[in-house]
Amino acid sequence: MITQLLTLEATISAFAAALLLLFPIASARVLGFPAASGLWPRVAGALFLGLALGTGADLAGWTKTGMRSGVGLAGYIAINLSIVFVLVSMLVVGPPLEKRRGRILGWLMAAALLCLALLEISHL
Repeated sequence: MITQLLTLEATISAFAAALLLLFPIASARVLGFPAASGLWPRVAGALFLGLALGTGADLAGWTKTGMRSGVGLAGYIAINLSIVFVLVSMLVVGPPLEKRRGRILGWLMAAALLCLALLEISHL
């Protein structure tokens, strides 16, 4: 089950990276987030790409010792909970987003990542 969860995380990260790197401003607009420039969506896309590649290398067994390394399940739990904390903080304390779509999608992303983190915690 851990391998399946890591594969799901790598797939989600790769998909998010592709969208953010190929269409940075359009992605931010569709999500309802401010997009003055494509810099920060591209930076986030590069981070997601690194996570996906690191997890893929781990799942493929690309280590000298053959032991598991890389981000791993505990790392993804920490990442998901950090993103949830930042999203909820931005939505509750920060300035309101211009579009209702951004607020709704922000809460949906936070809820989905929290559920995924709890599922992963149950499989540690």
